[in-house]
Amino acid sequence: MKRFATLATAAVLTFAIASPANATPDVHPEIEAMLAELPGGTVLSFDEAYWADLDMTMTVPNPFARSVGSCATGSICAYTAIGLSGTKLSWGTCATHTVPGSFVTRSVANARAAGSVAQARNGTTILASASSGTSTNVTGTTTNIRCLE
Repeated sequence: MKRFATLATAAVLTFAIASPANATPDVHPEIEAMLAELPGGTVLSFDEAYWADLDMTMTVPNPFARSVGSCATGSICAYTAIGLSGTKLSWGTCATHTVPGSFVTRSVANARAAGSVAQARNGTTILASASSGTSTNVTGTTTNIRCLE
């Protein structure tokens, strides 16, 4: 009986050590290397980790991300200043979006999939266009942002 208990304990310990719950989370190799060098970090996602004691975040670039400036992947964005600065409005759907009258659009960004176009328009008049992965400055009064795919 004593031998059976020893074998059972060994089997439980082996299972616990090798189980996926105790394995390193699925992380980018660069994040894994930094965690090994600087213990104490918290994995936030596959490509991001945070070290609270250092107030440091590490983010590995995603080669598939199409973000443009601060305009997140999959979005169309309008900004109140040229060069993607100032206050931002963003939309995650490809449609015609009304721009509020109090919002003065001075630049637009298109972070949507290849082949899409973002147009800053006044009514139906195109003021500026940004193809996928690009941005452009806008002159004139923008009343809507139109996305075409």
